[in-house]
Amino acid sequence: MNIKLSLATLAIAVVLPSATMAQVVTDGQSLKQRCATVQWTSPSAGLVCRGYIGAVADILADGNKVYGRRACPPSGAKREALIKGVRDWLGRHPDLLQQRASAVTAQALAEAYPCAN
Repeated sequence: MNIKLSLATLAIAVVLPSATMAQVVTDGQSLKQRCATVQWTSPSAGLVCRGYIGAVADILADGNKVYGRRACPPSGAKREALIKGVRDWLGRHPDLLQQRASAVTAQALAEAYPCAN
């Protein structure tokens, strides 16, 4: 599971070779900053946010846990809805922004899309 997350992060870095160190996502605060630029009308705005949350969502959708959390979004859930949900969650939980970005993303998705079992 951690290997998948590392590979997903590496994939983002390869896709976005011009990313500077300021664009690195390490904790909830840096993720929140990256997600502040997401605009649905501009495909390039917020790519780091979209890629990061998308990678964690994909790992969870495959039935894996991230930091002990599971999420079960419906199969037809739109990527935009997942990203908006995490962005909103980050805004409501400023006290948790020092935690790892993958942990807060997993927590936000698990709360929005709890699994039946």
